[in-house]
Amino acid sequence: MKRSQDKVSPKKQWLIVSGLVLLLFVLALLVIVADHLWSQKPTWVSPSVQVERKTAKVEGEVICLPRRETNTPHTQECAVGVRDRDGYYYGVKNQKDIVQKTGETIEVFGGYTPAADTEVYDIVGTIDVADR
Repeated sequence: MKRSQDKVSPKKQWLIVSGLVLLLFVLALLVIVADHLWSQKPTWVSPSVQVERKTAKVEGEVICLPRRETNTPHTQECAVGVRDRDGYYYGVKNQKDIVQKTGETIEVFGGYTPAADTEVYDIVGTIDVADR
């Protein structure tokens, strides 16, 4: 006796392959969208920062601000800013004596400006100490 083998018709094969390709495409698209949403720079202010009427009070460590683009040529200068306890970085304007306090915890208060998309440093905003 001959044994009958179950064969899948070419039409069913095409449907199965098409379905798998479509499923892989949808999964890849979901991964890309999720990565884009989670890797975007926050446009909000850290929860530990008090913002009222375009002014802000930030307490944090004085550090050299990190650059957004690390793979482009740049000089070794240090743009001083503040990293708050949530890990967000803020530029500081009109605060000349802050440079000597690198590594120390300070509190800055002044006018708050959110960072522009073209900002060189990876900050969420700038505190202008003279603009209170």
